[in-house]
Amino acid sequence: MSHRQQSKNRKNTTSAAAADAIKGVKGLSKYIQETTATVQNIRDMFQHDLAQPNANVQAPTICRSRIQYLAAKTGMAHEGMVHHITLCDPSELVRTENELKECLAQLEENRKSFVHNSQQNKTTIRHIRDIIRQEDAERRARRTVTDEIAYASPVRTELNQLIENTKTQNKTTANKILKQVHFNIRLTNSRVLAYQNAAETTIGKIIHHAEKCRAFIARCRDLALIEFCASAWWMETQKDPMDHSYYYVSAIDVDASEHERDLDTMLRSPLHTRYISFSEMTAESAAKSSTIRIVVEGLPTRENPYPVVAVYDMDQQFAETILTEEAVTAFMTEQGGELCEHTVVARAFA
Repeated sequence: MSHRQQSKNRKNTTSAAAADAIKGVKGLSKYIQETTATVQNIRDMFQHDLAQPNANVQAPTICRSRIQYLAAKTGMAHEGMVHHITLCDPSELVRTENELKECLAQLEENRKSFVHNSQQNKTTIRHIRDIIRQEDAERRARRTVTDEIAYASPVRTELNQLIENTKTQNKTTANKILKQVHFNIRLTNSRVLAYQNAAETTIGKIIHHAEKCRAFIARCRDLALIEFCASAWWMETQKDPMDHSYYYVSAIDVDASEHERDLDTMLRSPLHTRYISFSEMTAESAAKSSTIRIVVEGLPTRENPYPVVAVYDMDQQFAETILTEEAVTAFMTEQGGELCEHTVVARAFA
């Protein structure tokens, strides 16, 4: 059983008894202090989990500008998602935390009511007793022979009765406050659990979103490698050496092209399951599942803003042609050695 689940179970077994155990201001003050510490612990654990690598997305620097844009946009999308789900209404985490703060604030008001009622009771009784002492002093000053006969002063009797009435009213008020306290404690306990569940659910969503983003970025890096190698191959073997015109070679995922233009849609779609690094594929499986298309474009003109010069679909033969050791090494050098794992790619297609 995980540490989180153990903490949750302990809270479940003690929450029902906690409310009935509170009898006054001392118990309530202790409960508020302990619950505040529990809430802070949940918050600290959430922040710790949020800082872990599996909850974050680091977009690498990719030498192909178009693909670098997609990778950077993915990283920013994850940051935006984290900001929205952890700080903005109406996220579950924010809602449950605000509700919990309201409960603790109400309990603090109950604590103040306890203190005020107790102080008012003591002040009132003290004032009445001062009146009794004053009345006794005046009676002794007027003492006559008849005063030697024991008798109860009617004023003192009424004041003593007033003291008893004040104590009864104080006890009645305290019981009413205590009923509110018990109700608010049960509500607070339920909202502590709701906040804990929201924190765990939220971090799970963030980690899942980060996994999808990292998978997409891994695909972007693979596309950059393919695009780099395809560009080197085309410029060196297909272009006329005497042709000094402008050409740009792009690697495009045909199925994902629409979703690349709308990253949020891509992240919500099941297409992320296809974003598996080529370094984990064999040449045969890549040829069967790949939707990569190599497009060579010339210099844009007003009449033709996207002049397509050549198109190649990625298959096993084409992969073996462009993904050479020399091309992969050149790509790694341009990347600063960041993508050393892609040395596996050339071997996979060899």
